[in-house]
Amino acid sequence: MDLFQKELGLTATSPEGAFYTMLNVQSLGTDIEVAEKCLQNRVVTVPGVAFGDEASGFLRISFCNNEDRMVEGVKRMKEALIS
Repeated sequence: MDLFQKELGLTATSPEGAFYTMLNVQSLGTDIEVAEKCLQNRVVTVPGVAFGDEASGFLRISFCNNEDRMVEGVKRMKEALIS
């Protein structure tokens, strides 16, 4: 969670017993646009709108991976979104 804030300047919901979070990407465009940019840099996310209108503007991010791969994923997201 801290990595999203530190590297991307974005906030995410705290997972409560789940292996995923919802990352707020409203400042970067629509969730579909941001998900496409991430995908172009080999990071798979799910646009929040897939979970209903109330999740629009968020990306669902899974934590079902090891820490090194998660760090790499955030690095790729930063390259795709901030560059």
